[in-house]
Amino acid sequence: MSEHFLMLLTLQLEREQQNPIREGFEALVGSYRPAKDDRGLVLAPVRGDGGLDGLYTRTKTQLRPNAFGGMDFTADQDTLLFDKGGLYTTELPRDGDMAAHCRAEPATCGTYALKGGWFSANRIERVEVEDGFGRVTRSGEAFSRTKEGLTIGGDTYIAVPPFADGHCFDGTWNHTFGSSGAMGSVGGTHSLALTPDGRFTREGGVGFSSTGGSMDGGTVVAGHSRRPVRSGRYTVSGYRLTLADEAGGTEALSLFAPDRGSDKLLVIGGANYLRQGR
Repeated sequence: MSEHFLMLLTLQLEREQQNPIREGFEALVGSYRPAKDDRGLVLAPVRGDGGLDGLYTRTKTQLRPNAFGGMDFTADQDTLLFDKGGLYTTELPRDGDMAAHCRAEPATCGTYALKGGWFSANRIERVEVEDGFGRVTRSGEAFSRTKEGLTIGGDTYIAVPPFADGHCFDGTWNHTFGSSGAMGSVGGTHSLALTPDGRFTREGGVGFSSTGGSMDGGTVVAGHSRRPVRSGRYTVSGYRLTLADEAGGTEALSLFAPDRGSDKLLVIGGANYLRQGR
């Protein structure tokens, strides 16, 4: 048995140079084959894996330190999307193809197996990719089905059905964000209006201020920028929203409504959008 080591050195590099070098090193490690029969990481479920299908989500809240010396309260949707064959992902594929998504973004994916019987399973075992080098982590947790979803370990997830192909919305949804602390603040909003005839309008803006380096704490830098208004047509299919603007550009975003039977909250591209008005 032999051991092989590859080492990354980032001496005297500018910060903006480090990310592409690290990405290149990850690609090198992922493609390195000490023996001709070796193969790279392949997320391949084995016989007996699988058994679940669809999207499950839970709201995860936490306090997180920010770059301004303050704390942000966040409420994010923790998601698990399963396919019956044994693959799962924590990020919704933009094009709806989980297998292709997991080949391109393996660090967001894994395989799973239910233990204890098809309908009486009481444990779930998972293999998830740990990092860009192809290392994996194996885990086993208590599992149970609930009336509206499932429980893994101590976390309860609610089943979220996909939207029907061609589904249309009627309203305006806003995503608002902000961070603040002793050194400054940043905040903004993104707005997406959707009409029943399949049209959309998208706009937004960001404002910021900084007190860094000021002896008396006064503002030394402040500014505001607006996002160019985009409009065009949209289509909905399953967990995917596709925007085709009038300039010819197309953008695919993940989409789901975590509250069953309500579109008050839409999660679009991983961000929470609240409906305005009624």
